[in-house]
Amino acid sequence: MKSLRIMTIATALVFTVSAFGQTLEDLAAEVERAASEEGKINQQREQEFIQARDNQRNLLAQARQELRNEEARSDRLKNDYDRLERELAELETVLQERMGNLGELFGIVRQASGDIQATLDDSMVSAARPGRTEFLSELAQRKELPNVQELRKVWSIMVTEIAESGRVVKFTAPVERANGEKQ
Repeated sequence: MKSLRIMTIATALVFTVSAFGQTLEDLAAEVERAASEEGKINQQREQEFIQARDNQRNLLAQARQELRNEEARSDRLKNDYDRLERELAELETVLQERMGNLGELFGIVRQASGDIQATLDDSMVSAARPGRTEFLSELAQRKELPNVQELRKVWSIMVTEIAESGRVVKFTAPVERANGEKQ
């Protein structure tokens, strides 16, 4: 292919030389110069291709290394995920066991709140101290566990009822007659 180009150039130059009256030495020098220039151009292109190939090889090597690094990272993350899943399952088991005990307590607190509320509604003390059953009513209907303060409040309400029911007190309160009239 290269020699075909040189021959084409040489033939073109022969016709050009005869047209312009150059000597054969000039023609030979011109052909040699053209071949040399084309060789330099081809050598430069070849160097560019080699450089591009080497660059692509480097990029490929970097990409493969990055892939290996990411696969190793993926394996580490998967192992961490699996370990955390196992830990979570163990903690959920412990939570369920503890919730079982607290669930019983919750049921007892709800039942006791309802019973105490019914007792307070029928109590004579409620006439002197109205509004004591709202908290117990809310606690008996609640779906979540009560906190320690709320448990203490239930206890306080029970103790107060016991103490107050043993006392005799005088107080002023509105009275409603059988016909609905308030006095």
